[in-house]
Amino acid sequence: MNTNHAQLSGSSFHSRIQQTLADVDAEFNRLQTSLTFFIFEVIFAGYVLLNLALIAEHFLMPSLLNIARRYRLSRDVTGIVVAIGNSVPELTTTMLSFMKHGVKMTEFGIASNIGCAVLTITVVPSVAILATLGKITLPSKLEAVQQSKKKLALEAEIKQRIMMITIYRDMGFFILALIVYDVILMKGIIYFYEACLIFGMLALYTLSIAGVNRYSKVIEKKMMRRPKFMQESERNNQEGEMEVIMVQRREIELSTYENPQEEHLDEIMQQKHLHQDECDSLLTDEQQPRDSKSDSHGGEQAPEGKVLHYLEIACSPTLTVLRHVLPLEKLPEVAFLVIVCIFFIATDFILTVVSVFSVYTRLSHVLIALIVIAWGSSPIELINLVIAAKRNELQLGLTSVLSGVVLAFYLLIPMAMLFKMAHRGTHEIQILQPIHSSHMLIYPALLVAFLSLAIYAKTGMKLGRGSAGGLLALYGGYMAWMAYALRNDPL
Repeated sequence: MNTNHAQLSGSSFHSRIQQTLADVDAEFNRLQTSLTFFIFEVIFAGYVLLNLALIAEHFLMPSLLNIARRYRLSRDVTGIVVAIGNSVPELTTTMLSFMKHGVKMTEFGIASNIGCAVLTITVVPSVAILATLGKITLPSKLEAVQQSKKKLALEAEIKQRIMMITIYRDMGFFILALIVYDVILMKGIIYFYEACLIFGMLALYTLSIAGVNRYSKVIEKKMMRRPKFMQESERNNQEGEMEVIMVQRREIELSTYENPQEEHLDEIMQQKHLHQDECDSLLTDEQQPRDSKSDSHGGEQAPEGKVLHYLEIACSPTLTVLRHVLPLEKLPEVAFLVIVCIFFIATDFILTVVSVFSVYTRLSHVLIALIVIAWGSSPIELINLVIAAKRNELQLGLTSVLSGVVLAFYLLIPMAMLFKMAHRGTHEIQILQPIHSSHMLIYPALLVAFLSLAIYAKTGMKLGRGSAGGLLALYGGYMAWMAYALRNDPL
């Protein structure tokens, strides 16, 4: 008797919960008709995006790096692990878009991934490089001179080669994915075996990761046995040391009027080894590291540091709670799963706001996916890449960013396709509307991918203002063309 009563009580409680959620959902949908509520939604969505960006910086990357450190993963595999974390917004967007009814939302999911990919290979590395360009301070250069010159030059050469191999691998798989999708989606319908074929190509990518790791070890062993290279690297480092000394000489001479006590600079510069404390005594206020928390003359923070500080204050409630809740050091796996859940809920809300935004602005849903969703999810990759560049971990950052692009096309999209087929109980689903062709979506992105790869290869990923500006111009041209192509697109 008591058992039956408990079961009835549990069933009644469950039904009340369901009814409450249904009422909340109905009220939320009713409020979408209010312009005032919509404006509030947009502002709050921006605040949510800001929180997600800071969560990515303070918690997502550290948790993944702690996981990689715990299991002693290689740098390349660590980049893949970080890419999985970066792909959480794309995963949520793709799954929710495909599971919603109607071909419009399925098309929305495809377009959002293409837009994110184009933004990721052009704008993200460009902005990250421009944000860190010239941020290497003189003390860091002098510290590098103090260390083993041969070892530094050798490590730099090895990292450069491995980084370029990794970039060629990921960009090659991205270009291959675009070609495969263009062929398969030409008819606007995808079948079960085609989705399985795309999903199966992930195995090739996994094998390529193992191959690159093995090849990287071979390169490292070969280069360690190259005496000629060691001699060249020693000469290059001697030239680099002289260049650093000349830079310091020039900068200190410019500040002589403010620091007359540095008259004996030439005597100091002729010493064979420069100690860090001596270097610091020679530096003027403007030469001190910008991110230093202490300043002997009470200098102010850099403008970007102030902005970040104010943004963190604005998001302090979320950051404070997560600092006390997430076990980043003891259980990084649990911390990562909690962050994934946070991103899933937040992205679901943002996707709803975007849908309402398309109604109010009367813009094409494909254009909304290419612009709004792409810019909404890419700040995570951008922040992680900026952090990686500042920490001299550009290879790790680029691996995570480009691997996220590859995983989106070989893992997220086919997985969403298979889930939708299973949900509907069919072996085929419509992906594109008859008014849209795969060429319209794929060809511009394919052209951008080829041109971006050419810039990467030409510069060796040593992007400067010119090459970064070229990538930004490339993205601007892409968006202008897509806006023109979709100018008469029906809502």
